[in-house]
Amino acid sequence: MSSENSCNEGCFENGRWIEGGRAGAAGSDSAEGNVNFSARIAEVRADVSRVLGDVLSLGKEIFGSEEGRQHIESQMKKVGDDISETLSTLGNEATKSFEEAFDKMKR
Repeated sequence: MSSENSCNEGCFENGRWIEGGRAGAAGSDSAEGNVNFSARIAEVRADVSRVLGDVLSLGKEIFGSEEGRQHIESQMKKVGDDISETLSTLGNEATKSFEEAFDKMKR
């Protein structure tokens, strides 16, 4: 994406998300490719702070509500079922391999 393109709602530029405005405007000099590290650090710090707040809020919603606990329980059941199925498949394959090896030994 060229730094001349606009990104009204946001876009990726050089592997990072640029909120609104024009690409190349957030903490860099697009003409020379120089990065304003202080601005970039402040930008990332704000992003991390927002994400941590979102994670804490989600945790409160999930653990603080019956629906959230039911969601966790259903997801854990799915994981348990997947593990059980995988172990069963491994057991069946191991048994099959042992039987084939034993048959070869009897010949």
